[in-house]
Amino acid sequence: MGRRMTVFLIAVFVLAAGALAFDRLPPAIPASAGSTAIARVTLAADPPGAIAGECLNRLTWRSGWADLCWQASRVNDGDAEKDYYIIRLYGSFAGLRWLDVRSDFVGEPGDGVFDGWPTGTFTGPCRDASVDMMIPFQPIGTETLCGRLTAGADAGPGSSWSQRVTWTCERCLLPDDATRAVGMYAEVGVAEGALPAWDLFADGGS
Repeated sequence: MGRRMTVFLIAVFVLAAGALAFDRLPPAIPASAGSTAIARVTLAADPPGAIAGECLNRLTWRSGWADLCWQASRVNDGDAEKDYYIIRLYGSFAGLRWLDVRSDFVGEPGDGVFDGWPTGTFTGPCRDASVDMMIPFQPIGTETLCGRLTAGADAGPGSSWSQRVTWTCERCLLPDDATRAVGMYAEVGVAEGALPAWDLFADGGS
């Protein structure tokens, strides 16, 4: 094999190795991601178990998109001092390298009562997971978790009282055209008779 061919093969190998390494780097998410609310959810007076909801207009980022909906309901809690509400933000997306979705409770929960799902880091293929919340004391359904997903709540004095999920592609050379599901829940306690509100945020990059 000639010297020119050897140099060519080495160059191809280096480029391939570099592309493979880049392919496995997580995409960079701008610090300003998700800084503008896409919707505000304000509930009317609903009896326990009543459900309100709406699907938002499709969000697009270059070649990527996300279709998101929300559902909110009051939980039959049996608490004489507080009412409990759950909001679910869910939908599907494709053509992205990252997606960041968040719900911020407007105001302060009663007695700091706040819970969110999911929490933690999830990798690998999409799979169904049971949704467990503070109230009711049993699973309220299943959602699909797709890696790589990081999720958690910002709750406590001085916090934004938010639940957030961030998906990033695990192989990131190009935007992923596969359609994936995204879903999360947040639960708050409010003073008896008060009506909750949330600001919803979503941002993505392709």
